[in-house]
Amino acid sequence: MKNSIKQRKVFMTVVAIMIAITGTIVCWQKTMARSKEVTCCNNLTLIQSCIFSASMDQGWTSTNHVNEGYIRQILGSHYPKCPTGGIYIMPPTVADERPFCSVHGNLLKKYNIPDELTRRGIK
Repeated sequence: MKNSIKQRKVFMTVVAIMIAITGTIVCWQKTMARSKEVTCCNNLTLIQSCIFSASMDQGWTSTNHVNEGYIRQILGSHYPKCPTGGIYIMPPTVADERPFCSVHGNLLKKYNIPDELTRRGIK
């Protein structure tokens, strides 16, 4: 009888430890996913600011197409990469001015981050 009670206590302790480990892993995975999404959003904000600067430098109008090659040239080796491997897609025209990620989508819109013109009071 004593052996049986001892085995149950050991079993319950092992189960409790496994539940705690599982909960920790799930929490860590959610934190990592959120961290990657925030990093991607910050990268999109950088690209958006670069589009605005390039449009001011080059005299692009709102109907001009965004020249991705010029944006890449400005950022050089600092051109951001999505932490989950997504591809950053440029907006079709300068007026749209919201790049988005092939994995995370339009995070700037999701988190209601204003475009550069609105932020600077031009729009």
